[in-house]
Amino acid sequence: MAQTLTTNIVINARTGSGFAKVGATLTEMGMIVNGISQQLINFGEESVRVYREYELSMRDAEVALSTTYGRGTQQLQTVMTQCELWTDNADMTA
Repeated sequence: MAQTLTTNIVINARTGSGFAKVGATLTEMGMIVNGISQQLINFGEESVRVYREYELSMRDAEVALSTTYGRGTQQLQTVMTQCELWTDNADMTA
């Protein structure tokens, strides 16, 4: 014959203000993490925007210069390479 033993354990204790302090600290830490996360998201969005604008500007420059040097010419490639080298060394944060 199988027997089952059931036990109920009841704990009566006071937590005091300790849990409230821990909760407040965790909430504050969560807000700090959210703020840092938003800054990282903003940085990523700005980086993508700058890169897109750079790419569009370089394509516009290539189109404009192709009217002078002709499409697909070595001269155009040389000028575009010089443009890319210049932008690599330029401050792109303006």
